[in-house]
This record gives sequence, C-alpha cells and structure tokens, in this order.
Amino acid sequence: MLADTHRRVLNYPVVATRQLVNEYGDDLTYSDDIADQFGDVDEMYASAINAPAEFERLVSSRVGGVWTCSCVRNIRAWVTLRFMSAWRTDFEAHDGRSRRFYKAFLEAELHALREAEGAQAAANHDDENDGEGTPPPLEVDD
Repeated sequence: MLADTHRRVLNYPVVATRQLVNEYGDDLTYSDDIADQFGDVDEMYASAINAPAEFERLVSSRVGGVWTCSCVRNIRAWVTLRFMSAWRTDFEAHDGRSRRFYKAFLEAELHALREAEGAQAAANHDDENDGEGTPPPLEVDD
C-alpha cells in the first residue's frame, strides 16, 4: 500500500518544494497588497534578502490590517524556501549562502534522523534485555 502511495501521491521533496515556492509565489504575484507594498514578488524577495529590517517592518505593519500572523509566517516560509532553493538555478546564489544554508539544513536533518534512529535502537535494545538498560555496544571507526 505504501509503495502505491509513493508512486501515485508523493513527490520527490525537491519537486514538492519547488511546486510550493512557485505556486505561492504566483499567488503573491496577484496580490494587490504585495504590489502596493513592494511592487512585485521579486522585489519583495530582494527586500527580504537585502534589507531584512525594512522587510520585517513593512510586513509587520500589515498585520492586523490586511494580513494575519499566518500570512506573515507563510510569506517568511516562502522566502525561506525560495532562498534555500536558489542555488539550484545559480550555484553561487547570494554569494554561495543559499547553497550553504541548504547544506546546513540537510546536515541538521541527517543529525536529527540519526539521533532518532539511535534512540529507537537503544529502546529496542532495552526491550531485548528486559529493560535492564544495557547500552548498545559502541561503534568505533578505525
């Protein structure tokens, strides 16, 4: 059943990210409020990257009026995903910061996954030893 879900429903994560960035960006493109505040989506993105304090001020000034806190979080999420993906079309995007940000994200995710796997393995090991709490053997690289 899960194989069918993977085949029919799930996107490759890069494709899903790109789709969200493009789709939400398209929605923002047609927002009169974005046009009034920033000119267009690309200018908004440039403002977020190049003048973050001004971007934050402009975005925050809209909360309670036109935008909700959820709108602001969505815009920040869109900027984050667009920034994180920029290296795919320009390897040195933002002086290489896009690529380094993406790499740090992947490393943090891999670290979290390994910690979760280790915790699960330790819990399984405890179950096998009647809960005596004997730690699993250490793995040492030569």
